[in-house]
Amino acid sequence: MTNDMVYARLAPGILDELKIRTPKDKKGRRKHRYHQLFTDDIGHPKLQEHLSNVITLMKASPNIATFRRLLQRAKPKIGESLPMDIPEG
Repeated sequence: MTNDMVYARLAPGILDELKIRTPKDKKGRRKHRYHQLFTDDIGHPKLQEHLSNVITLMKASPNIATFRRLLQRAKPKIGESLPMDIPEG
């Protein structure tokens, strides 16, 4: 869920790069957590901003389905198109 809601929505290619830089060990665990690879000057502030937005959407949503729909509208996954409500006529 974290990869879907956070890292897949931060910047193009970031989730793939984080997976490359933190390979799994024999037990299937990563040596570092993804956020530990972020820079203090750009990465951490951008992550904090994104997490704040995600938390705000969670608090405003009455259920998980609404939250996911709002998240996809506000911050779509990189590479996915933004859903548009275009009126007919």
